[in-house]
Amino acid sequence: NHTMQIFSLIQSKNRIQEIEIEVSSVPGPSQILIVGCASQSVKESSVRIHSALKFCGIRLPVGSKLLVNLRPTE
Repeated sequence: NHTMQIFSLIQSKNRIQEIEIEVSSVPGPSQILIVGCASQSVKESSVRIHSALKFCGIRLPVGSKLLVNLRPTE
């Protein structure tokens, strides 16, 4: 189980908000799952991200799911 954390900014309700982005590799089917304070359009983008990675020759490890957790730092 590998985890990485970074901080970024998002626009939320006409204001800028700092968020923590935590990405973990967990056992499961090869997919990208976005949870937390992401909008529906961001959550739906995981399929497009997975396709873009495949196009670039990057494959998710078999039996490993990327869990992306977006949470406010406040």
